[in-house]
Amino acid sequence: PTPPPAPPPTPPPVGTAPAAQPEATTPPPLEEEKTVEEPGAIGVAARLRFIFLPSAILNLFLEHSTSMSQYSVGAAFVRRKGNFDIEFALEYANVSPKDGFYLEKGNDPGQQGQYPDRIHFDNLSMISADATFIWHANIVPTVQIRYGAGIGIGFLLGNIVGTKQMCSAGTSVGDLDNPTANGKCNDIPGTTTNKSKPPVVPIVHLLAGVRFKLIDQLSLNIEVGIRDLPFVGANIGYFF
Repeated sequence: PTPPPAPPPTPPPVGTAPAAQPEATTPPPLEEEKTVEEPGAIGVAARLRFIFLPSAILNLFLEHSTSMSQYSVGAAFVRRKGNFDIEFALEYANVSPKDGFYLEKGNDPGQQGQYPDRIHFDNLSMISADATFIWHANIVPTVQIRYGAGIGIGFLLGNIVGTKQMCSAGTSVGDLDNPTANGKCNDIPGTTTNKSKPPVVPIVHLLAGVRFKLIDQLSLNIEVGIRDLPFVGANIGYFF
């Protein structure tokens, strides 16, 4: 016998939507990591320094000399990136020691042929330029340690005028501390000449100090170091 036909499929209830099949999702591509560099800052600075050279240092090479304590002023262009500065500076320094007696190493001022010279420093000064590389290390957000080194070139101005002396026998090196040498030394007429000096000198600049951030654009630096001569000073900078 012929089998009965299969019953028709039961329709879904009215108002019921067929279940949606989940679609395959593709994960979004990974974004490349971006490195954001802090833009560099450009600034200007002004500085004032007290420079000095004790006679004890000069007397390592001379038997008698005079000390020097003067000042220098300068201006600088600064390029800053992060905690690193490059500073290009111009500076004027008065480098005249006190006038007085200068005696060569090992000489006796009371012996003929070994007499000292009386030296007058006629506006001896130096104009110089240098480039200095400076690093900073944070202590707190507004205070940093500051240190660096640089090189440059200086031009000596003015004159060193010397007059040969005739000192009486028994004159000691200690007697030369008095500008008149207690009357034991006198000028030899016709012996006043300009002493030779190098027109150009190299500049070696070493510094260390503390930087205080006053506001975002303004900072104050207190520094010590050597710029051919020992110094202590202050530096104030403004950044744009």
